[in-house]
Amino acid sequence: MLKATLLKAAASPWLKRQVTSNPVAWRVARRFIAGNRLDDADRVIRELSSRGVAVALDHLGENTRSERQ
Repeated sequence: MLKATLLKAAASPWLKRQVTSNPVAWRVARRFIAGNRLDDADRVIRELSSRGVAVALDHLGENTRSERQ
């Protein structure tokens, strides 16, 4: 039940706009989300690595329905 709810929330353009346009919500979320595009993640990874922080990058795909996605 929780997984289905979270996946539905993740697919919501309205919810995405609410989080990314709300400074408080985005401040919390950006600790866990390096960006929406690979170049965003690359920039964050390089910055963290330069400070000696170990980084793990996951390309999430819980809501994909085919291998192509």
